[in-house]
This record gives sequence, structure tokens and C-alpha cells, in this order.
Amino acid sequence: MKTRLFCIFSSLLAALISGVSLCAMRQAVSFESIGKGTVLRLATCTRENHLDTTAALYFAHLVQEKTEGQIQVQVIPNGELGDERASVEQLEFGGIAFSMINCYALPEECLVLDGDILTPRRDKLNTSRIELLASLAPDRRCIASKDILPAKDSTQSALRIGAYPSKFLIDKLQALGFSVLTSDVKDMIGAIHYGYVDSVELSLLTYATKEYAQALPVLSFYDGPISPDVLLASQVSTGNLPTDQQQIVRECAILAAEYQQRSLSAQQEDCLAALKKQGIRIFESEP
Repeated sequence: MKTRLFCIFSSLLAALISGVSLCAMRQAVSFESIGKGTVLRLATCTRENHLDTTAALYFAHLVQEKTEGQIQVQVIPNGELGDERASVEQLEFGGIAFSMINCYALPEECLVLDGDILTPRRDKLNTSRIELLASLAPDRRCIASKDILPAKDSTQSALRIGAYPSKFLIDKLQALGFSVLTSDVKDMIGAIHYGYVDSVELSLLTYATKEYAQALPVLSFYDGPISPDVLLASQVSTGNLPTDQQQIVRECAILAAEYQQRSLSAQQEDCLAALKKQGIRIFESEP
């Protein structure tokens, strides 16, 4: 029931984003209500108010609109279908049709570090029956901590930091002097509460949309690997669609990514302003 209500809300929000009429919004809801067409699930681990989820909703609206309701994309946020690595596994066997995840969640062999930018390898993804539909603009990476980070040359013992289990990220944080505990971001609140970690590596918008501010009121940006979020499709699920519908899905993914790219800077500015009002101490680089 909760998922169904979110799908109806998703149709309304996506319609508002694209500026369609109230009549069109009612039509979008009616498609969900009567259940016509092919329903394909899109999983994301971000919350309803995160920009990535909004972009996913916009993608869903575009697909439904351009296929005249023949394809409906059901957006399921908050990691309800599992964490990001579980999403990759589900894409491989067609358990879900789409997923919006961070590059860190992809297997190491599916990534290449081009300078400071992590880039998915299409050839490796294809062998896993996964298609890269679009790359989103990368959010700023930061370290949230209980107190100001010590200087790099400090003799203080290494801070314990929670981070995503990515070799690229772990290597960078260890080079900065951190002792790294790997875990999915959604599990970090508990690790902070029980004192397993003193800080967490994450993106700015994730920090703002989860309950980190009270426990970790210091935010330091740093020059970590640039890891964009990506919109992926399961070839097991979408490969059986008619060719024209597959092309529509690809075009809608690009449009959704462009929407996210246009919106990111403004979201980041609003986010920083709100955090400063809350009393969060913000540093533009690690000490």
C-alpha cells in the first residue's frame, strides 16, 4: 500500500516538474490506478526529497508520457529493495528494470579511474547484462565529523571513518590518515550512535537529507574521487521491449540526467544555506 501511494505521488510530482496541466496529472494517476501497460521498477537508495529521486520520478513521467502509458516506471526509494550493491545484483537477473546508484556500488572491474573521475565501463556492464543509460552530475563529496578534523601532520591517532566499501574511496581516505570502517551509508547512523566511527564520508545532499547533522555537526569538503550517480537498466527486463520503446527509454534517461544537472548547483547552494542556519560548521577543505 505504501509503495502504491508513493507511485501515485510520484506521478503528480513528476508532472509538476515538467509543467504539465492538471488534466495530464489526473491522467498520469489514472494509469497507475487502472494498471494498464508494462510496469517496470526503478530502485533508488535516496530519500523522497533527494534530487536523485526527483530525477527518477521525472524519468518515470517522461517514459509514461512518451509511450502513451504502455510503459509505467514504478519508483521505489529509500533502499526499500535493498542497498545499492543489491540493486546491481537485481539488475543482472532482471529483478528490477532500473536503478539509480553511485558508481562506488559497481564492481571494481566495471570502473576505470580517469584522473580523479570514476567512469563506468560500458563493455564490462554489458557482459553483466546491464546498460548504462545516463551519468548524472556528481555531487560534492565531504567528511562529516563530530569535531574539526585534525591536521594531516597531527600526531593524534587516526580518526575512525565510515565509508562505502569501494577500493578507490578506501585508498584515498587511508592516504588522508583515516582508519576506515566500510558500510552502506544507511547503516552509518547506527555506527555513529554506538561509537564505532567518529566521522562519515558521503555526498553533500545525502548528508542534508538524512539524520547526520545532530550527530556530526562539522562538514569538511575534500578532494576525493569524483563518483557520479548513474541510471542503469537491466537488459533482462528492457531487452524484450519493442525497439522503439527501448529508444524512448534511452532518450528519457538523458532528459532526466539533464534535469538533474541543471538543478544540482541550486540544490547545493540551498542545502549549504540551510545547514549554516542550523549551525553546522562548514570547511571548504580538510585541514
